[in-house]
Amino acid sequence: MYGRKSKNAIFAYSTIGMQLALFLILFTYGGYRLDVKFGTSPVFVLLGAVLGLAGGMYNLLKGLKEIDRYLKKSGAPEEKRRKWL
Repeated sequence: MYGRKSKNAIFAYSTIGMQLALFLILFTYGGYRLDVKFGTSPVFVLLGAVLGLAGGMYNLLKGLKEIDRYLKKSGAPEEKRRKWL
């Protein structure tokens, strides 16, 4: 049904969302720990959440470009590839 390259692309698509969530969780938790250490209330949590979201989105877009490049290189038909950007 699917070729080996298509399965690799499907696996890559499925991990991108987890990477975004991981960025957001780690940066927000880091901000929480800084808030506890310095006694500030929501400052570092909010900063960590914003930076985590920005970093996660950057990683997401970079991953989507890489997957598209991989599928283009593998010779996948245009209707199977999705253009994200």
